[in-house]
Amino acid sequence: MNESFHPAVQLMLARMATNPEEFRPQSHRWGSTLDSMLDAASPEERCALETKIHRFRMDALHEVIMSELLEGKSEEAKSPRDLEKARLDYALRQYSPQHDTASFPPGLSSALKAIFK
Repeated sequence: MNESFHPAVQLMLARMATNPEEFRPQSHRWGSTLDSMLDAASPEERCALETKIHRFRMDALHEVIMSELLEGKSEEAKSPRDLEKARLDYALRQYSPQHDTASFPPGLSSALKAIFK
């Protein structure tokens, strides 16, 4: 990490190194903060941030490709129920990134289990 970077950029790069799951394309935890930071960053800071973001995006694409190769199913070939379950899973991650059902409203966890048993 470059010592001439602003402390906020240094902190964000350190967070990316220690908690990469928070920066995956499916996670929107730092989206608006990163957008603002990229707008204000120096060219060198922007390059460092974009390099990390690029890596996260490529890793996610790699997972999709490997999943399709290993499972033999593309997103288009999945059943409507599988797609709905994936959409719900995505929405739950937005609500609770670690799927911590303790943070769900009363009854939601059991309702979801009943739907997808």
